[in-house]
Amino acid sequence: MRRLGAGARLVAPLLVGTVMATLIAAAALALQATLRRPTSADALALRVVSELQRIGSISSVESLSSIPSVRARCSSRGKRDTVILSDGSRLVIDPGGVRQKRGVWRRQVLVDAEARLAACPRLFVGDLSRRLFAGKRVIDGNLIFDGVPAYRVRVDSQPPTVFLIVSRRDLTPLAVRLRGGRGVRGASRLFDAG
Repeated sequence: MRRLGAGARLVAPLLVGTVMATLIAAAALALQATLRRPTSADALALRVVSELQRIGSISSVESLSSIPSVRARCSSRGKRDTVILSDGSRLVIDPGGVRQKRGVWRRQVLVDAEARLAACPRLFVGDLSRRLFAGKRVIDGNLIFDGVPAYRVRVDSQPPTVFLIVSRRDLTPLAVRLRGGRGVRGASRLFDAG
């Protein structure tokens, strides 16, 4: 058997390395081609989620079918959000769900609706993230809200169906619209609580 010369011993590793790098690059390109690229609507929805995560507290005036209008304030602290309603009721939102802690007893469907109308960031971020991961449409259209160009963001499609209205300019939350089962409908106007 013939021995390789010194030049061949130096070139062989370079050749093998070049072939390996080419194979790795081809595999990476094939993987990238199979992954779904986010649409511009998905990118916008991610910006909305990012803006919601920055909210420390938000105020609202809620009107919900079958109960008088109330003012609400949702504050985020740690792993939970707290909603304080003008009628003295207190709602807590944590990983376990929405619970009423204080106030006149309400059916759970109304407690859930009031928490969503208060625009609690924890609920909306979770719901929007689930929709995005499932590949469902989040940005549901454009509209003019009180003279402000806005996007309608579909937060949840299971009853209740919840829409968050955000400013097109800076994605500030402006309002929430809710259509639920069992005749529950509601709306809220949002204000900066800062």
